[in-house]
Amino acid sequence: MALDSLKDYSNASKDYVAAIRLVQNETPNDTKPLPKFKPYYANYALVLYRLNDFDNAIKYYDQATAMDPSDAEEPKQYYVYYLESQPYLKKTDFTNTIGYLNKAMALNPKFVEGFFARVQVYKQTSQFQ
Repeated sequence: MALDSLKDYSNASKDYVAAIRLVQNETPNDTKPLPKFKPYYANYALVLYRLNDFDNAIKYYDQATAMDPSDAEEPKQYYVYYLESQPYLKKTDFTNTIGYLNKAMALNPKFVEGFFARVQVYKQTSQFQ
């Protein structure tokens, strides 16, 4: 995470890959990793997003939400959905962007950044009402 904070995304990516590989070695018979490892996947997805690898970022966000269905670990699902909407926005896939932002807003209606992100999408798609 320190490399991520320093914006050294290429080295942070390597470290997250190593951490995720270790997590996968601990999960027998291709079972889902434990929810406590959710931050690894979400943080790696964010690094991939910053490296403009949008498809893989989406894949790892999906894995992060799937491994913690009870939403017990940080980052919470609403925030992961918000983050997942951003690669879709960069790919100009407005339908999925709005879908993930709506999921985020349904889970946490007081999430201000989600409202602003939705406004940004509506503005880009000329939906001013």
